[in-house]
Amino acid sequence: MKKTLWTIFLLAMVVLSFGAPKELQPQKIIIVPDQPAALKVTLSLNKPEGSVYLPGELITMTVTTNKDAYIVIYDTEANGRTTILFPNLYQQDNFVKANQPVSIPQGYKLRIGNEIGKEYVQVVANTKQFATYNQWSKTFSASNPFLEATKDAESELQMIIQKIIIVPDTPQPEWNSFSTFFYVGQKPAVPATVDFTSSPSGAQIMLDGNWIQKTTPYKTTLTEGWHFVRYMLAGYKSYEENFYVSQGMVKLIHANLVRETPTVAALNLNSMPSGASVYMDGALKGMTPITIQNIIPGSHVLRLTMRGYQAYEQIIPFATGETKNLTLTLQPEIVILKGTLSLTVNPADSLINLDGVEYQVYGGRVTLSLDAGSHTLTVSKRNYEPQTIPFTITGNQLTTLNVTLAPSRGSMEITSEPEGAAIYINGRDTGYRTSVSGTLTMTIDPGTYEIMLKKDGYQDWIQTMTINPGVNTPLHVTLQPNTAKITITPNVSAVLYIDGKSFGTISTGRTFTHNVLPGNHEILLVKEGYYSFISIFAMEAGETYDFNPYLSLIY
Repeated sequence: MKKTLWTIFLLAMVVLSFGAPKELQPQKIIIVPDQPAALKVTLSLNKPEGSVYLPGELITMTVTTNKDAYIVIYDTEANGRTTILFPNLYQQDNFVKANQPVSIPQGYKLRIGNEIGKEYVQVVANTKQFATYNQWSKTFSASNPFLEATKDAESELQMIIQKIIIVPDTPQPEWNSFSTFFYVGQKPAVPATVDFTSSPSGAQIMLDGNWIQKTTPYKTTLTEGWHFVRYMLAGYKSYEENFYVSQGMVKLIHANLVRETPTVAALNLNSMPSGASVYMDGALKGMTPITIQNIIPGSHVLRLTMRGYQAYEQIIPFATGETKNLTLTLQPEIVILKGTLSLTVNPADSLINLDGVEYQVYGGRVTLSLDAGSHTLTVSKRNYEPQTIPFTITGNQLTTLNVTLAPSRGSMEITSEPEGAAIYINGRDTGYRTSVSGTLTMTIDPGTYEIMLKKDGYQDWIQTMTINPGVNTPLHVTLQPNTAKITITPNVSAVLYIDGKSFGTISTGRTFTHNVLPGNHEILLVKEGYYSFISIFAMEAGETYDFNPYLSLIY
C-alpha cells in the first residue's frame, strides 16, 4: 500500500509552466469586492511576495480565512493561461474552517516550470459553495487532475470568477479575494517608488487586488510592470487607476476625490417624552432620541409607541440626500372602560352581527367584553324576521339581552276572473276583494289554510294552500257561474236540442241531465213519425227543472 501511494504522489507532481516574458495587467485579471468585506482571506507562498523561483523549484502555499468558507485558487501565467490549482483531483474538498490554515499541496508536489515572467496566484473565498463545483468534481481524472480556466486571462478570467460567486444565490453570499505574485527566472533589479496621495487624505488603499490596510498618503516600492490601485473614502466616489512603472522610477498617484451625491436620506428624531420605541415600515429602529441613516428615498411609515401614551403613526416622504429633523409630542393614552354583554338568541344558530363584526354563537349564548358606549346588534336567520337592536354598555357592568326571532311571513298574490270576488281564509272574510287589472298581495303567517273566493252569481272556489316563510305564492282563479239544472225523460226515443244545440238521441225511459245558465232556454225533441215537442222556459240559478215531454204519433 505504501508503495502504491508513493507512486501516486510522484505522478501527481504538477509543473507550472510559463510562456515567453510578458507583462499582464493585474486590473484585468484580479477580481475584488467594491468595498472591503467582512470575510477575510489571505494566501502566502513559501517565499515572500515578489520573490524569484527557478524552473523546477518546489512551491507551496497556505490559505487562511476568518470565517468558514469555500475557496478556489487560480494560477495565471505570464502568457495569460490560467489553471485552477485548488480544488483538484488530489484535494477535492475546498471547504476551510475559520482561522485554520490549509496547506497546498498535500500528497503531491507542485514544481515551477521553465517559462520566464511574472505570475499571479489568486484565491477567491465564498460563504456558499461555488456554482460550478459539482461540474468541476465530475471532470477531475488521472489524465486531467487540474482544470484549465482560460488561455486568455485578461479577456475572460474576471467574467469566469464573477459567474461562480455572484450568480449562485439570492441574497448573494459573502465573498472576498486575495492575490500575490512571484517571478520565474529573474525579476527587475531596481524597484520603482510610488507615492499614493489623495485629497482629502485618509482614503483606504487597494493595491493589485488586496486591501493593504494603509491609507493615503502612503509611499512604497513596486516591481517593474503593470499595477492598479483603488482609493475608497466614505462619502466620496471611489477612484481607480491602472499604471505602469519602470525600474528606478519615482511615480505619484494622486486623486482629487469627488464627493458622492447622497442616494439615501436620514432622519433625526426625538419625542416628548423621550424613550419611545421607533418603527419604520414595521421594523424596530431603536428608541428616541435616534438618528436613522440610509433611508431609501420615497414614502415610509413612521410609528412611535410608548407605554401609557397613544401610538403615533404617520407617512413621511424623504427626498434623495434629505435629512429631516422631527420632534413629536406623544399624547397620553385614553383609558377605555369595558363592560360585558350576555346575549341569548333563539333560534340557537342565529347569525350575530355586532357593530359590523360577525360573531360565532354556540348553543344560542355568547358573552362578549365590549367598550363602554353605544352599540348596534343585528340577529338574523334564514326564514326568520331579522331584529336590529341598539343598546348601551356601561363600564364594569353586565348587560343582558334575550332575542327571539319570529318566523318570516309568507305572501299570496291573488287575482280572479271576474274580479271583485271576496277572499275568505279559514271561513273568515278578510275584507279584501280581487281585481283583474291589479295584483292583490296579502302577507300571511306560515301555515296551511283554506282559501275561498265568493262572488254573487258564481260558484264558490275553495282550495287548501300551504304558505311557506319568505315565499310568495301566486294564485289566479277563474270563477264558474252558478247554473240551473234540468232533467228530461221523454216517452219515446227522440233527438234532443237545447237552444238549437243537438245533444243526440235520448232513449225511451232514460233521463238526461244538464246544467244551464240562468235565463230563457228552448227545449226541442224531434222523432220521425211523431209530432215534435218544443217549449221555452225561464230558469233560475240553483233551481232544478224536471221535464217529461210526450210525443204523439202522426196519423
